[in-house]
Amino acid sequence: MSYFPPTVMPSYSAAITEFALDATPTTIFSIFGSASKVVKITRLRVIIYETAQAIRTAKILRLSSALTGGTSAAMTPVKHDTNNATATATPLNWTADPSGGGTVVGSIDEINITSVLVAGSTPPSSHDSPGLTVFNSWNDLITQAITLRGTSEGLAVDLGSAALDSGRKASVYVEWIEF
Repeated sequence: MSYFPPTVMPSYSAAITEFALDATPTTIFSIFGSASKVVKITRLRVIIYETAQAIRTAKILRLSSALTGGTSAAMTPVKHDTNNATATATPLNWTADPSGGGTVVGSIDEINITSVLVAGSTPPSSHDSPGLTVFNSWNDLITQAITLRGTSEGLAVDLGSAALDSGRKASVYVEWIEF
């Protein structure tokens, strides 16, 4: 017999696969809160693709103002239950760096990512396997989820202007709850 908690929060996710990145990207992903609901980020995964394998440092930043300028695209939020209301958080992937806004409150995490080779690339000669995914989970019973209250509060993945090679792409998955 399976057990479901008496109250399950409306959950959503959004994902995008292998989108192009700026040559020296800063922000590659952001999600901002809602004017009408509290948003709690529960999972975040990032994969970086390049022609030559490299180690890249990604920072997960908390922001206190919206990003401006640059080129972003809205990621499609998917309801985990079709009875959920429409998602109100705004996840974005960035193909050209934002030029303003995005006041950094602080760095939540800093992670080294080993890039994955894009199709047609020559595999490295070593037997090292790439760290395919950065995965952060804030949904266990001990840690508090990253909470966004209002449209000016956000979370972003920043690559710190690292010079990526010509095969530069990224994939992002984010999951959150709203109440």
